Parts: sequence; structure tokens; C-alpha cells
Amino acid sequence: MNQSRKAKLIPLLAAVTLLAACNRTTSSSSSTPDPTGSETPSESNTDKSTNTDTGSGAGEYKPYFGEEYNSNKITINVWTTAGDQQQTQLNNFVTKFKEVEPNVIVNNVKQSGSYDDLKEKIITGFAGNDYPDLTYCYPDHVAEYIYSFKAVDLTEYIDDPYYGWTAEDKNDIIPAFLEEGSKYSTPGIYSVPMSKSTEAMYYNPVLVGLDVSSVNATLNGNGVITESYLNSLTWDELLDNLAPTLKQYAKNQMDAGETPIWDSSDTYSAIVGYDSDDNLFITLAEQYGYGYTAIDETTGKGKVLFDNQGMKDLMKKLNEAYQDKLFITKGAANNEYINTRFTKKQVLFSIGSTGGVNYQFDDEAPMDVRVAPVPQAANGAKKALMSQGPSMCVLSHNKADGTIDKDRIMATWLFYRFMATTENSAQWALLSTGYMPIRESSYTTSQFMNITNLEGKEEATIDILTARNLIYCSDPDTTDMMFTSPVFVGSSACRSAAGGIVTQSLVAGSSLTDDSLNKIFSDAKNTAELQIK
Repeated sequence: MNQSRKAKLIPLLAAVTLLAACNRTTSSSSSTPDPTGSETPSESNTDKSTNTDTGSGAGEYKPYFGEEYNSNKITINVWTTAGDQQQTQLNNFVTKFKEVEPNVIVNNVKQSGSYDDLKEKIITGFAGNDYPDLTYCYPDHVAEYIYSFKAVDLTEYIDDPYYGWTAEDKNDIIPAFLEEGSKYSTPGIYSVPMSKSTEAMYYNPVLVGLDVSSVNATLNGNGVITESYLNSLTWDELLDNLAPTLKQYAKNQMDAGETPIWDSSDTYSAIVGYDSDDNLFITLAEQYGYGYTAIDETTGKGKVLFDNQGMKDLMKKLNEAYQDKLFITKGAANNEYINTRFTKKQVLFSIGSTGGVNYQFDDEAPMDVRVAPVPQAANGAKKALMSQGPSMCVLSHNKADGTIDKDRIMATWLFYRFMATTENSAQWALLSTGYMPIRESSYTTSQFMNITNLEGKEEATIDILTARNLIYCSDPDTTDMMFTSPVFVGSSACRSAAGGIVTQSLVAGSSLTDDSLNKIFSDAKNTAELQIK
């Protein structure tokens, strides 16, 4: 962890919390950030050794593609599935980058469909040379691009003494985001971070200060639920103690003719819901240290580790909680998103992506939604949070003579580098309200601090939820816990198999036995291994 950011952020976050407690009504915004997050570059200096540019126009910068490219400009294509607002920002980046590298033409092309649809279009396009230079990607996709010999190892570009990242730059990138790019079966750096997020536990505000001592006087020491208690939950405490207490408390309310804190009437109502069966399994495996997948150092291929007794015991525990209406997942809820049930108060805790924070809020039934960390392993093996969200990948193209066009690769790297500066990274993340800036320094920019300042924000609004979400994302304790799994051809099949294990284990209900659970795991392992190359 970057200790300097931790030293800066702790008092800043404390100040934000204090401001909220003061309940002031004046706005804290003192300035409006540049919509591009960038400055106009200074005139070029012929001596590259004097360059102090970080990609945002600071210092003096000599374009890589100089006058000799005036009549033979370099054209690169960028493909993403980003929304309209982010497309506008991308186009702003393209315009500003033109001032830095005037002889590079960047075509920003929005693609329809899902991330997987984008991957399939790219792979199909390899045969006809119809694919981008820079694209949104997930690690599973990059593994296939590497297998097709199209993904570029960016190591030499990142390490370029003039046009790469300095040691300070590298130290500034959130470690988990940077590490993801090198967790492939082939050595090198094949992806770089862009729209990153993690997971959080969103909960109904009625829980804060709730006195459940009539049901469980020992919970949290005195039967009163506090934010600090909810911020430090383990899975055992949540499923064995808190969730059963809340279920009984709601039942007592109903028996007394009161409106209960939890609507248990729906088939898929539960105290706790998790939006990704895949992420749940993988995160539990990481937290408890039971094993998920790995890369064989001898063969370089992936291997399955998740067929083990530790994970089976956890599935039994989740199955029992499911039967008691204490826990549910999207897969076990007929593939309906948990956040939908959360806004209807059919679940009290909704665990999902910070990138989808807007879905945890309903304008027609507003709640003052709170944000807490995902529960951790009771055995304390390892604190872990999923690192997710699309990164960027550079793909190579051949020139007419069949050799790789390194000019296009360099131009693509320079454009990404420009987008990944401190200000631009902050601006890009804040457009989505849930993505995390990829740089440590972005968390202390004025625009980030303005949005995360709770002062003047009304309760039960999306603005205050956005602020709480970003405060959680920017907490060094959050970024320190983030992890990514090893990636190889077939790792996407492993992920799907893992999610299937969770879904099948839950919906089996009372019919789940040791034999049937063993079969669920062995079938999942066999299916996944068939896809590993």
C-alpha cells in the first residue's frame, strides 16, 4: 500500500465523516473541475531528456510522432461498450490527445452488447483484420487474445524511459489493478486498468441503532446494532448470529401487528443477498485459503483447485442459510438481481459491485442506504475483496509486409497513458459514480474530494449514497484487500463452474447430501478442465 496516500486519506476521510455529523447545509464545492481533466500541453522541446510530461500536458513534451508523420498520420481504433456519458468523455480525451500527439488519429467506436459480445466480435474479427488497437477487456478475454497471438506485452512501453511510466507513476497505480495485468499464464503485462470496481455490502439504514436485545441481548455486547459492528462482520457472525436475530425480530414485529423491518413474504426473500454467485465462490476461496485455481509452473496451463472439502463445507453452510431464508444469491433467486429485492426491502443486506451502486437506490422508495465491507472469513486466513471491472488491452496489427506495426502499438499506448493520468483517471471514474480511480493520487484531487464530501448532501438521496460508496472505495483498507485470480485459457469456464456450484448447492435445499455435493463439485471440475488449454 502507498503509505503516503494512507497518511493523507485517513484524516481526509475522518474530516468528511465529521462534516456529515455536523449536518451543515452549505455546499463544499469551491470549484468546477475541467471537463477533460487535462491541460493544454506546452510547446515541444527538442531535447527529450527534459520531458516531465505525465501524459496530461504537464511540463514540456516532444510528440513521439513528429513532423515526419505530418503526411502519414497514424490511425488507431478504440472499442468499448461504455455508456453515452463515458463516450462523451472518451471523445474529450481524443480531442485533448490530439494536442499532445497531432499526428495520431484516434477513432473511438462504441460497440453494442455485453463485454462477452465485444470479445466474440474481436476474436471473429482477427481473421479479417477487423478489430481494434485498444479495447475494453476482462482478464479471461485477454487470455484468449494471448492465445491468438494478438495481445501486446506492454512491458517495454511501460518501461520506456521517456514515453513510459516513471517509478513514481508505477507506485501511484493501485497495486491490485497493476498486478492484474501480469497474472496471465504467459509472462508479461497484457492489460492495464481502466474502469475498476470492487464489491460492497449495502444495507438498510433501519439497522443502525436497532435494539434487538429482546431477541438477542448478547449481539454486539448489548443487543444494539452499530455501524462499527456492521463494518467488521465475519460470515459466521452474519449467518449464525445477526441474520437469525433479525429474522426473529421481524417475526415478532409481525406477530405484534407492527410493520416489520423485513418483508419475508416473497419466495426469494432473505436477510442477506449476494448478486454474483461466481464472485461469492471465488472470494470465499480466497478469504478462507481453500483454493480456487492456479497456473501450473511446469506446463504454464491452468489447473482447478476448488474441488476440496473446505469449499464443500462452506456450500453446506450456505445451503442451510438458504433454507432458513437467511441467505440467497442471484442464481438461486431465478437470476433476478438482488438489488431489486433490496430496494423492496425483501433483503436487508445487498452485496454487489460498487460499479452498480445506482441500482441499490430507488427514487420512488428512497432509503438512506449505508455501505459496509463484504464480510470476511471467520478463521482470519486472509482479508480479501474482489477486484473487477474492465481493463484495457492493446492488440497488434501487421503492416503490408507482414511485420508488426509498432507505430500503432506506441500510439495506442500513448493514448492509454494519457487517459490514465491523475486528473483524467479521477474524471473518468467519477462519471460512473461507482468506478474507482486507478491512481492513488486521484483520490486526493479536488473533484474527487468534492464528490465524497458528505457536507450539504441530503439523506436518502443518490448523491449521499454515491459519496459513501466512493469513500468506501477510496479507503486504503479496501484497496489493500483487493485481489485477482490467475488467468489462463479456460479460466472463464472455471469461473462459470464455480458460480454453478453455488447456485446448485443452494437450490438443492433439503435434498443436498454429501454424495450430491461431491457430484456437483466433480462435475464442475470436469467441465472446467475440458476448457483449459
